[in-house]
Amino acid sequence: MQDDIQNKLALMQQNFRQKLWDVASDLQTWQTADRFDDLLFLTHKYAGSAGTFGLGETSERLKEFELKLKQLPHPVSDEEAIKLYQEASALLGTEQKND
Repeated sequence: MQDDIQNKLALMQQNFRQKLWDVASDLQTWQTADRFDDLLFLTHKYAGSAGTFGLGETSERLKEFELKLKQLPHPVSDEEAIKLYQEASALLGTEQKND
């Protein structure tokens, strides 16, 4: 039974890592600042979830990035937003690369 639980947890972690990768890929298609609030939401969401799934380093990096986003003057330009989307994509995609 213990092995069954560990297998389920491992599968959940694997699925979560895949979700991070999927979101990272999606972020690369965002081209305008109108998605900035979505970025802030996703960063907050995955910063908390990453810690739950044992990805403490990713969680900390995302928390730092979230704070950076909150400190930016609003609104951001499309050009600045695209740079931020790329940065977030790199942060989220890191865990998949580390597998």
